Amino acid sequence: MPADLLTTAQLLASGFGTIAADGSVTTTPASASTTSGGGYDLGAGGALPAGTAIPLVCRVLVLDAHEASGGGSLTFTISHSSDNTNWAVLAGSSRGFNDIITLSAAVQTAEIFIGFYTHQRYVRLDMVVGTTPVSASVKFTAQFMPSYP
Repeated sequence: MPADLLTTAQLLASGFGTIAADGSVTTTPASASTTSGGGYDLGAGGALPAGTAIPLVCRVLVLDAHEASGGGSLTFTISHSSDNTNWAVLAGSSRGFNDIITLSAAVQTAEIFIGFYTHQRYVRLDMVVGTTPVSASVKFTAQFMPSYP
């Protein structure tokens, strides 16, 4: 695993949009959609039994989440892969895996910590939007970091 596991750019790249100078990204997700960030190479792991479970946490700082109308929702999840091509969403866990933000016209902010274990080499952040938001907008930043059980 790389010595400096703290990363923002790779998590937000290739799906969420352009990264601003402050390290955040602003996106306008479509209703009933899933958007994924770039796969982050942990430098270890792989298909079982080669992969050793790695404890990680993803910190998502939601700076501004709102919609014009509709009462939609926003959920952040984690996916993992042994080859950076075939992805599987990690199942929820008692460590606070999924945190749902209910969108409204008022600006929502949140700090979400998603703790998880993976034996795979690659991980990525996914943002799942519910079926009813109209003109949703989300500004956030995210980082992976080691977790200690």
